[in-house]
Amino acid sequence: MINKINSFLFWAACTAFSACAPRVQSTLLHQRPALPSHENVVLLEKGAAFNPAGLEKVSTIAIGEGGFTLNCEYFFIAALAKEQARKAGGNLVHVTEHKKPDAWSSCHRLRADVYYSPDISDYESEIGWRQEGKLQAKDFKGPTDNHPFTAVTFSGIKVEAATLAGLPPRLQVSIESVFDCRKSYIADTSGLQFTLEHEQLHFDITEWHARKLRQRVQEKAISLGEWNNRMEHLFQEANEELYRMQDQYDSEVYTNPDRQEAWKLKVQAELYALEAFKHPSFVLSR
Repeated sequence: MINKINSFLFWAACTAFSACAPRVQSTLLHQRPALPSHENVVLLEKGAAFNPAGLEKVSTIAIGEGGFTLNCEYFFIAALAKEQARKAGGNLVHVTEHKKPDAWSSCHRLRADVYYSPDISDYESEIGWRQEGKLQAKDFKGPTDNHPFTAVTFSGIKVEAATLAGLPPRLQVSIESVFDCRKSYIADTSGLQFTLEHEQLHFDITEWHARKLRQRVQEKAISLGEWNNRMEHLFQEANEELYRMQDQYDSEVYTNPDRQEAWKLKVQAELYALEAFKHPSFVLSR
């Protein structure tokens, strides 16, 4: 059976403000090879269920303010923590302290322990699209009770932004295609390989439209003052196109499963054509 696709969407934008420059302190406890870019790094918030028994602790991280005005919104700080973990060879960042902006600082500040686990699938709730990474059966963690479809992929476009102070002011933008592990499911494992290929193509279609959105944002010459209104319109437009494409894909392959290979070639060609817009994060300075 062919699945029905659903999309989940994120919209977040930060208006202009001044924040403090993040200062990173990392203490290496055990040297490991740096992780390749296609391997996921999971950040666990303080209080999340976590058992470090049997895991290799590789470093500790402290990220705080640096004393002058630059970006330190939480999505940027979290990405910085993951980057530090990747360099140290860790794939789990467990936040032990998170201070939100307050009267003393406009920065998000955190401390975290970094671990390496041979299998982080138990901790993954969301997976970002990667060229080398493919969805596996263990990534589908959603409940299957009372669901009529063979499999469902929840994937969508996540948009985040924060200002970088300075002259001229700039906007740090992240547009990422993501897969929601906790809502996606596989109810029938017969024909599993075909099902996984079908679901992966749904995720690839999401990445195709994320790249189209990155292209539009960068080519529309959006100023910082126009960001909220114009970006919301572009985001809604991208979401509508994405939904129509996912529905068309399911409808055609449901009618004739042999069409899946043609869809695979089509999506691969579109991703290649938009190779220049493959990076999720970029800076607008207009």
